[in-house]
Amino acid sequence: MTPRKRFILKNRMLLANLISNLIGAVGVNAFLLRSTRTHLTEFGQGYANLIEAIFTPTVFIFAIVATLVYEGPIRRYVDQRYQGQAAAVVPLKVQRRVLNEPFFGVLLDSAIWLFAAVFWALLFYFMGEPAYVVQHVLVRSLSVGLITCTVAFFVLEHVLQRVMVPFFFHSAGSMGCPEPCASASGFAWPPCSWPATSCPL
Repeated sequence: MTPRKRFILKNRMLLANLISNLIGAVGVNAFLLRSTRTHLTEFGQGYANLIEAIFTPTVFIFAIVATLVYEGPIRRYVDQRYQGQAAAVVPLKVQRRVLNEPFFGVLLDSAIWLFAAVFWALLFYFMGEPAYVVQHVLVRSLSVGLITCTVAFFVLEHVLQRVMVPFFFHSAGSMGCPEPCASASGFAWPPCSWPATSCPL
C-alpha cells in the first residue's frame, strides 16, 4: 500500500461529506443569510456576521470530530495494513463501519442542519426580528439542508462503492455477502440484486 492510497482510504469519505456540506453552507450564506440581512433590524445586522463567523467553523469542527470517532476502527485497520500488521481477514466491526458510514454521515448532517435551522430561527426571534424573517430562515435552511443531505448521501455512496468496498470486501464470503456485493443502500458494487441490508449487520 502506498502512502497516497493510505491517505485516500482514511480520508475520502470524510472529505466527500465535508465538501458536500461546505457547498450547502456556502449556498446558505450566499443566498439565504445575506438576502435575509437586508430585512434585519440594525441590532440584528450588527451581530449576524459575528455569530456566523463563530457558528459555522464550530459546526464543521464538531462534524469532523464525530466522523473521526466513528471511523476509528477503519482508520486503525488501514494503518495496520500499511504497516503490514493487519490480520488476513478484515474484522467484522470494520466492515460494518464501512457499510454504514453513508447512513451515519447523512444522520449526522441531518442533525446538524436541523440544529442550524432552529438555531438561526430562534436567534432572530429573540433578537426581535419580524416573524416573516424567522419563518424565511427556518424554511430555507431546512430546504437547503435536505438537498445537501441528499447530495451527500449519493456522494458517500459513490465513494463507498468505488473506493472502500473493493478494499474492505476483497475476499469472498465476508459477512455472508456475495463478493463483492456490498453497498449501503442496495446499489451494489458491481450491480447485483442482493441489497446490503440483507447482510447480517
